[in-house]
Amino acid sequence: MHAAAFSQVVSPTPAAQGQPETSSPDAAQSSASSDIVVTGSRISRRDYSSASPISTVSLEAIKSTGEVTLEKSLMTLPQFGIGENSTQTGFGSTGQATLNLRGLGAFRNLVLLDGRRMQPSNVQQAVDINTIPKSLIESVEVITGGASAVYGSDAIAGVVNFRTRKNFQGLMLDGQSNITGHGDGKVVDVAGTLGSNFADGRGNAVISMSYSKRNPVGFQSRAFYRENRGGTDLRIPTGAYTVGSNAPSQAAINALFSSYGVAAGSVSRNAALSFNADGTLFSASNGVFNYKGSQGGLLFNTGTQVNNLNVYLTLQAPLERYTAFGRTTYELTPDITAFGQFQYANYSTQVVVESGNTALSIPVTNPFIPAALSTLLASRANPTANLTLQKRFLEAGPRLTNRDFEVVQLVGGLQGKLTGIDGSWEVYGSHGSTSIDENQPGSVLISSLKALLNAADGGKSICAGGYNPFGVTTLSSACQSYLVASPYRKTTLKQDVIEANIQGGLLTLPGGQLRFAAGADYRRNSYATNVDRILQQADVVGVLFTSDSSGSTSVKEIYGELLVPIMKDMPFVHSLDLDLGYRYSDYNLSGGVHTYKADVTWAPVPMLLFRGGYARAVRAPSVGELFVPNNGAIPNIGEASNGLGDPCTLGSPARFGSNASAVRSLCIAQGVPAAVVDTFVNTQNETNATNSGNLALKPETADTFTAGVVISPKLEAPWFSRLNFTVDYYNIKVTNAIGVVAAGQSLASCFNYNGSNPTYSSTNFFCKNVTRDADGRLLNVFQPTLNLGAYKTAGVDFQLDWSIALDAIGLSPSSYLDLNSSVSWLDKFDVQTAAGGVFAHYAGTVGSTANGQPGSLPKWKAATSLSYRNEAATLGLRWRYLGAMQSASRATNPASTTPGQSPYNLFDLYASINVLKDYAFRFGVNNLFDRDPPRLGGQFGVTEASTYDVLGRTFYVGVNVKF
Repeated sequence: MHAAAFSQVVSPTPAAQGQPETSSPDAAQSSASSDIVVTGSRISRRDYSSASPISTVSLEAIKSTGEVTLEKSLMTLPQFGIGENSTQTGFGSTGQATLNLRGLGAFRNLVLLDGRRMQPSNVQQAVDINTIPKSLIESVEVITGGASAVYGSDAIAGVVNFRTRKNFQGLMLDGQSNITGHGDGKVVDVAGTLGSNFADGRGNAVISMSYSKRNPVGFQSRAFYRENRGGTDLRIPTGAYTVGSNAPSQAAINALFSSYGVAAGSVSRNAALSFNADGTLFSASNGVFNYKGSQGGLLFNTGTQVNNLNVYLTLQAPLERYTAFGRTTYELTPDITAFGQFQYANYSTQVVVESGNTALSIPVTNPFIPAALSTLLASRANPTANLTLQKRFLEAGPRLTNRDFEVVQLVGGLQGKLTGIDGSWEVYGSHGSTSIDENQPGSVLISSLKALLNAADGGKSICAGGYNPFGVTTLSSACQSYLVASPYRKTTLKQDVIEANIQGGLLTLPGGQLRFAAGADYRRNSYATNVDRILQQADVVGVLFTSDSSGSTSVKEIYGELLVPIMKDMPFVHSLDLDLGYRYSDYNLSGGVHTYKADVTWAPVPMLLFRGGYARAVRAPSVGELFVPNNGAIPNIGEASNGLGDPCTLGSPARFGSNASAVRSLCIAQGVPAAVVDTFVNTQNETNATNSGNLALKPETADTFTAGVVISPKLEAPWFSRLNFTVDYYNIKVTNAIGVVAAGQSLASCFNYNGSNPTYSSTNFFCKNVTRDADGRLLNVFQPTLNLGAYKTAGVDFQLDWSIALDAIGLSPSSYLDLNSSVSWLDKFDVQTAAGGVFAHYAGTVGSTANGQPGSLPKWKAATSLSYRNEAATLGLRWRYLGAMQSASRATNPASTTPGQSPYNLFDLYASINVLKDYAFRFGVNNLFDRDPPRLGGQFGVTEASTYDVLGRTFYVGVNVKF
């Protein structure tokens, strides 16, 4: 059993060299079994080598990773950046699994199943690969770079084609179980596949069904995370009284804390104050005094502040999934075959985040105000003014987002051979729908909250016991029902595709047969979301107004491709081929666009191939980018001490240095009161934000250049008979890029962290996205969807596949040693937020995909496997490597002093045993040495969970049985 990491397409006979099979069935079928269709082209041809860099992951390689979900199996490939995955569990994550080629976004690469478009799984029209029938996968082909001329929109960064088994016969059962070394995070996956020929072999039918369940892993279950000191955000479950410009007198503060035995002057009149269980007060920032212990398990004393530990968070999102896949083919005539296919997935996910929070405005007549706080309030310049209490609603429980997904796709059509032109044709139609049902238990209702807080009796007349916000309260069942709800929304996505393709030969040239492909298609995508009354009335704490919305896009396309064999079997020219492609797309909203490509391959000798090309790619805006209504979000904006967060807070580096005066003036112009600007402290590391779609969006375009060399000696010497080596350079520039201006980007750019506002003008584009309340705190940051600036990325991929039969060193001829290594070097990854603006340089930085960042982008990334195999067993060791990285804050704020990360190495052990002919067992250990993730920015208990392993050593065992 071959367990290579993956291999490159080199020749039509890699299987004979011990490599995974690399040919790909596309929309058109070859006219002869020896013809090959390579992903990235729709032309089939004998002796076909790819002009574009293509990587192929074999089924054995997928199984050797020990991962039940496909996204984690493929994430070892250096070409992939961070997509949605099982360890993205914070606010706003979905529990889905998406692929992100080159770090350009999951919506900029196209995911295919047997060369056909799959049903999108979210409003960005990205495909959740949880819906793919893993048990039927034969291989996965990855082409990086622009492929829009061949496949249409969405293929800016490339294409991932999942290839399924054909003509399956018999019964196959497969099962696997995973568990971490801590005894948690159990994953179970079982699948059954049944297939048979019928009608004297003219037809074949196959059905495959699977069930998977993944258990959550708690945030506090790992010692690494228990070291977390929390953030500076003081929206804590006991509530924090924050003073603003109407502060109590210092004398009153001194008198109160002296009664607690705290020396006068220790607590500043501007310090945030909170409440012990006995009703006394403690200082929650600028030094912690009179703190009498945690309440509700969420308070942690660092000596300078009391923080939120987010103990409800999970490191691994739970998932339960059912899938079904069926396909029937029937030969109507020797040259015409009918086919039908269905795909079904039903799965549920749950995302857990900390309890909701907000700033409460409470009248001084509220009967629950502790006596000690009343004394301080009376000492204010305006003693009758409402007080502001920052509050996290622990009593409401954690905020859960439960999502149920149902994805259905039906495909049917005809395909056949065209003997006269040595070609083939296909016509098919596809209809798919995605239904997403979402509810959010633990949501606090604003209207109920205001009624309780403003009631003269504290709400006792509304529900039993009323509501006391000062400290951690246990709500009565009546108040729980009155205050806490579970808002609901439903989103429906539909896609219809009609496509016709033809390919074959035109005439014979001296260099070979001139071949072509041509076709036309129609595609319609629609979107609708319906929300309940609670969300329509913006009645949920932390969630802004949202409403029902719907819309659709459609496109008509024609394309043509020409493969020109220029020369063959001449001195210094074993072969020289040119591949040209063109597509015209007419979008109902975006208008007409042109995409095209030109690729060339030159083999001076059979063992050496040079390849390269240029492609113009286009991506039209998705239904989500166009039609999603205004809706609330709560993005994390980071810590001010790390060069992120609110630049106006005194803890921000922006308040010091040569531009401190300009920053101060901008803070005042933006809404920070002049009376408090010199003592202003905003400890929030997240903020309310508003997202919205934009019907005025235009398509984005990309120019891709590739150049590479393939070395395949194929020598008689056993040491070199199974050797393939490739080096490929890529350069991609995306212009008019569609994206969201994230809250963190607006704050950093408004305050000129990256040169975007050199005059510190309050009317700067980024500054106008930010609004503050009367006390200067962030009230909302608008996150518009716009045609922004550009992305520029470039790098080099290296791939080595080597195998040797061990009879070369006197051992058994049926034993092999395999070495597979994939290495990627990232030269640049530059992001321009606004046209004409500066570029932020992200190559070699570590960070999440929040705040508009592209995620971790190491300069060096590698995956290497060394395995021994014979007819009965395989034993292998895999080495995963991530190079050293700087903090992503350096990209937007070059002056940031946040430390970076050292290189990171993980080792996995895998094995398989074949018992008789039809029984195969596999088992292994991932993260063999139980390596902890590194501390991000030097902070205890903080890391990037999508980049580094947060679960620790994991064991798996699986079995495959065939009948």
